[in-house]
Amino acid sequence: MRLALVCNEYPPLPSGGIGTFVHTLAPGLAARGHAVTVVGLGNEATERLEDGVRVVSLPGDTRRGLAGLRNRLRLQRWLRREGAQAPWDVVEVPDFQGMLPFRLPGTPVVVRLHLSATAIARQADQRAGLGTHLFERLTLQRHPDWIAVSQHASTLTQETFGLTPRSVTVQYYPVSPPTGRAQSLALPGRFWLYAGTLSRRKGALLVAEAAREALAAHPAHHLVFAGPSIQEAGEDTGETIRAIVGPRLAERVHLLGRLDRATLFAVMQAADALLMPSSLETFGLVAAEAMWCGTPVIATQAPPFTEYLEDGRTGILVPPDDAPALASALARLGAFPAWADALREASQAHIRQHFSLAATLTANEALYERLRENTPRRPR
Repeated sequence: MRLALVCNEYPPLPSGGIGTFVHTLAPGLAARGHAVTVVGLGNEATERLEDGVRVVSLPGDTRRGLAGLRNRLRLQRWLRREGAQAPWDVVEVPDFQGMLPFRLPGTPVVVRLHLSATAIARQADQRAGLGTHLFERLTLQRHPDWIAVSQHASTLTQETFGLTPRSVTVQYYPVSPPTGRAQSLALPGRFWLYAGTLSRRKGALLVAEAAREALAAHPAHHLVFAGPSIQEAGEDTGETIRAIVGPRLAERVHLLGRLDRATLFAVMQAADALLMPSSLETFGLVAAEAMWCGTPVIATQAPPFTEYLEDGRTGILVPPDDAPALASALARLGAFPAWADALREASQAHIRQHFSLAATLTANEALYERLRENTPRRPR
């Protein structure tokens, strides 16, 4: 099949969940013989071949005014022009930022629900920009075939926009280890890990609150944060974390900043536990990656974690916004090492069996084939 995947953050650009996912999916599909193009907006016009994937960057318009509309029109025109030369079998676009608010007649289009900017803002009791909200809504409305990265993502999207899709398929992220070489880092002997943007909604500040009790009770342990700090309420979240922990324990708190995937995997494999009490996830890829590494995960007792993490068997679930419960979970892991080992084995076996790249590629191929068969072709 000839496939186009829209992605503005394809590595080596700084990437979040969408870029990481597409960077895993695209080479896997190419290795199976499909002609895969990843296209997105960047600083300049570039094109390269990487791991069998054609990677195209279109120059983004940064002028004030209608730059967002012009950029989306540029993407649509490029897809139509390329499709006129050789038809696309499927075009896939993420919901985030609504990059394809226009129709592509005769071309099957599927929207993958990662987490829209509108849903993110709504969860934080804020409002997304009017243009972003409109682009996301039109992208979902005009392309009503969706792939949700969890049941939670499907439900949240339908509630946020008041839309009902023509079809929606739940397809979890695949977990696949990186192929690059990890950086050499000076890590403490024993530590708990937080991985992700250092934000309140992601649970970073809650981890710092729990650490005051946990670090005091476990003098051999340290706390490691892997992820960029941001500005919240006018303050750097890294500095906020150190202030929450307090000067007496601050020397056992390590802020590593953003890490590449290979290095993050190495850090996860060395950690005693991953702490992910986030309230802003549609899947929680980092949690699944830690499970793949055999690292016990402590996550929020809420979707999406409850869809694939069984409390007490493949991980630990704690109530939302409950720092004492988080500290208690760490104490239980330390008090019952045999149970911690059982968590490692069960979580690793579960993820490797049900969230493999091979299974995801097969499911994607079947879905793309259905979309291709059910979309009337426009005469060339």
